[in-house]
Amino acid sequence: MDTTAIEVRDLHQKYGDFEAVKGIGFRVGRGELYALLGTNGAGKTTTLDVLEGYVAPTGGDVRVLGHDPVKERARIRPRMGIVLQEAGF
Repeated sequence: MDTTAIEVRDLHQKYGDFEAVKGIGFRVGRGELYALLGTNGAGKTTTLDVLEGYVAPTGGDVRVLGHDPVKERARIRPRMGIVLQEAGF
């Protein structure tokens, strides 16, 4: 059984001429706690947008629970939870 929950290889995300994510990679095992830390503009939110399937990467490969989060979003969405930094009514 594969113990990988998230795998990111050489992720790139561009918006026009601006490259928000420049070739990052990491692996998160099932049951692990993982944090993305960085300054404003480091690409954390963009990376999460790709992992959640909201945005297709412009380069690299991303797998969440063994699936492409953009093409197979319906398969992983019921198994994904997202906690926002801020919430309001």
